[in-house]
Amino acid sequence: MAHILIIDDDPEIRTSLKAALEDEGHKVAVAENGARGLDLAGRIAFQLVITDMIMPEVEGVQTIISLRKAYPDLPILAISGESPAMPGKPDYLEIARRFGANDVLRKPFSIACLRSRLEACLAPRPLGKDDTA
Repeated sequence: MAHILIIDDDPEIRTSLKAALEDEGHKVAVAENGARGLDLAGRIAFQLVITDMIMPEVEGVQTIISLRKAYPDLPILAISGESPAMPGKPDYLEIARRFGANDVLRKPFSIACLRSRLEACLAPRPLGKDDTA
């Protein structure tokens, strides 16, 4: 199973995702904002990061940019409850994709959907023609 970091400012989201992922056999750490998440990522070798997009201190886009720069191969799953249909609001999940998130999920989502996305993010990727084993 994977060592996963969950970054979300909502304590209920952190608690419920942590419990669900631990029930699946994963080892899980949590952070309440991007600054704390980046600090943990600098000290612990995670296999996947799940990050919210709208948070205090360091928000999701900057968290993704920083993670991608420091750990280019680290899978990142961005989550957000913001609706793209809100007039005048950007689609934060589309922005997350542009800045390096491997996948995105709009809140609320089911644990089955989360499990499917995690499996896809954690699946070994085939080597490209320029990659070596």
